[in-house]
Parts: sequence; structure tokens; C-alpha cells
Amino acid sequence: MYTDTVTPHVAGLKFAIKYYGIDHVMYGTDYPCWDPATALKLVTELGLSQTDQEKIFYSNARRILGLRDPSIAHAAGEPALA
Repeated sequence: MYTDTVTPHVAGLKFAIKYYGIDHVMYGTDYPCWDPATALKLVTELGLSQTDQEKIFYSNARRILGLRDPSIAHAAGEPALA
């Protein structure tokens, strides 16, 4: 089970991280209905470590979606999708 950060409340994000675990939460927006800057601001207000922020903003989605690092895949002549 995975969730994203589309919520207007820091308390909701804290609950999601506690309930699902940091490895199951990804950055998300409801653009154009909700300003992405709000989602970014709320995540930064959580006071997470740089490592945990990286998981939410980047590495969790790459892992869950099976994406390779684009620069490594390109250098190897492979597609970014696994």
C-alpha cells in the first residue's frame, strides 16, 4: 500500500508516514486543482531528514515504479524503465 502527499495538513502527512512508513509515501500533487508549491511547503515543514525527503520526492517513486536513474540508463544504452 502506498500513498502520496496530496493533503492540506501537516498532521495528515505525519499520520501517513507513521501508518504506512516512510518507504511507502511519495510526493504528489493534485495539479491543477491544488498548487504544487503547497505540497512542497508541507513536506518541508515535517522536519524530515534529507534522506527521508529524498525518499518522498524521488527514490520511493523510482523503486515502486521500477525506474532506473536516467543518467545511468542512458550511459548504458538502456531505457529508463526497468
